[in-house]
Amino acid sequence: MKKFTALLMWIMTILIVFLIEAPVYAVEKNAELDINENINKAVFSISWEKGTGSVELIDPQGTIYNKESLKDAYVEKDKGVFIFLSQPALGKWQVKVKGQDPGKILVEVSEFQDLIKIDSFTVEGAGDNENFNITWSISNVSSNIEFTVFADKDNSGDDGIEVYSFYGEASGSRTIKVDNLSYGDYYFYLRARASDKTFDTMYCTNPLPVINSSLPAKVENITASLEDDMIKIKWEKATDYNVKSYRVMFFEKGAKSPYYFYDTEELEFESIIEDVSNREFAVAALNGNDIYGAYERLSIDEKLINNLKAEVTFPEGEVQNTQRLIIEINFQQGLKAAIRDGETVLKDNITKSGRYILNLNEGNHQIVVTIQDDKGNIKNYSKSYYIDTYAPQLNLTKDYDGIKTTASYITLAGDIEPNAKLYINDKEVEKSDTGVFSHKMKLAFGKNKVSIKAIDPAGNQSSFEGTITRAIGADFIRLVIFFIIIALSIVFIVFLYNKKKRGNN
Repeated sequence: MKKFTALLMWIMTILIVFLIEAPVYAVEKNAELDINENINKAVFSISWEKGTGSVELIDPQGTIYNKESLKDAYVEKDKGVFIFLSQPALGKWQVKVKGQDPGKILVEVSEFQDLIKIDSFTVEGAGDNENFNITWSISNVSSNIEFTVFADKDNSGDDGIEVYSFYGEASGSRTIKVDNLSYGDYYFYLRARASDKTFDTMYCTNPLPVINSSLPAKVENITASLEDDMIKIKWEKATDYNVKSYRVMFFEKGAKSPYYFYDTEELEFESIIEDVSNREFAVAALNGNDIYGAYERLSIDEKLINNLKAEVTFPEGEVQNTQRLIIEINFQQGLKAAIRDGETVLKDNITKSGRYILNLNEGNHQIVVTIQDDKGNIKNYSKSYYIDTYAPQLNLTKDYDGIKTTASYITLAGDIEPNAKLYINDKEVEKSDTGVFSHKMKLAFGKNKVSIKAIDPAGNQSSFEGTITRAIGADFIRLVIFFIIIALSIVFIVFLYNKKKRGNN
């Protein structure tokens, strides 16, 4: 009985642990909603029976609206969500509710007549690009309104940086100080919120420059050059003690925001850049709060890059059996050239086109011809070489020169360098991957010339020349005598036969 009770308790413990640790799978409920008439400001009310859940709205064009994209326009309530949209599209909307088990769902949409509404919002500079005068006017609410002012690089999306907040009346004006923005032009927008009437936002019409007094100083003496498809940017160290690092930014021409930026404490930066004619760059100083100062967008004159074209003629083949290479370079006047082997400069400050001789050591070399203008722009022409002037290894198992034999063939054996080719009497012969070879050579009577060559990829060669003599052996002599006897016997028999035949006649 005790054993049975212990077993029962063990089973119940396992079940409890399983129930606690078992994963909970979400249930998705779907619904459809038809909007057949225009609604200026709509509120979608989505409710369900139990638990918590999340909602996605999908408009007739397939655009998805959820908590992440809607932000403050997505308001959660007990067992439901309010979603506020302006002028929702006509047609069939999809509603998805995800929860542990939401039960039945109810979806409604209606015009929200009593929404707070911003009638006007204007921003004007106060003369120093740091202080700004704002004015506003609000409908459908009288007081205790929460205002938040944001700054955005564009005039849509409600995804700007908060710069100021306050409570105020339905209309008024005030001066605000903006000291948490990096240098640049910004669209200001206002968000007005009433506790019982949701919120509304409005962007100002035009962007305004923001340059607050705490910004780091502008970076000076910025230079940029191209080396093939690599841009190299250098600048002068900032004297402002507040500068902690620098931000390098790349823009597409006409774009307000950079498509890429990189923060560094160095005074230079390099990166691959494509489509140079459609790119701009800038360098700004960053303070400890990651706020950057004034900058100027710069571009590279693509015409200068095109003028770097040159004709460079390298010796053919990547493996050479000479240490003396001749390179011919032709380029425009006003440019200069240099030749280097890897990082080692072989010839510098070449100002005239011509043929240039390089003396290289045995081994691998990366020869680079650099064409450069007076702006520091560079174009490289390169080729790899392997210099090998040593004759390849050729080892024979014996000295075949002067050998005399009565055999009809001889086996030539030995080894050569694995990367070399083997030729016997000017015909290429197979060898193993390690260079070992064994070749049968037929012999004619008398003297047989033998030529064995090993030729490496650079054209270097090692060779063996010899003569092998095939002599007439005793067995061969006996065989010849045997055939002579047989031949003479046949002749004698024929003679006797003819003589007897004439005697009978």
